[in-house]
Amino acid sequence: MSLPDTSGVPEAGWTTAWDEAYSRAEAAWSDDAKLDQPMFLPWVQGPGSQLLIGYVAELTVHTWDLTRATGQAPAWDPAVLATSLEHIHRELPMAERGPMWAEAR
Repeated sequence: MSLPDTSGVPEAGWTTAWDEAYSRAEAAWSDDAKLDQPMFLPWVQGPGSQLLIGYVAELTVHTWDLTRATGQAPAWDPAVLATSLEHIHRELPMAERGPMWAEAR
């Protein structure tokens, strides 16, 4: 698993970088057959739909982090929030997740 190199993104280029990343994610999930396709990450495996919900939940949580830190108040889609919260409670139910992450490593 790797992350893209963002060291070359100029300060004024983050909107363009975000739009490009969004376009790649949208293209990656444009085929509905991927929702049923088995997929694997180091810490979870399941159908594409499960991993996509995890992706949306991560984006939702960290968007909330950033908006709180920067004093913004975006208009949230209640369905996205409910689905994200349900996923988080289902996938991360235990208070101590250390053993889960150790097993994934």
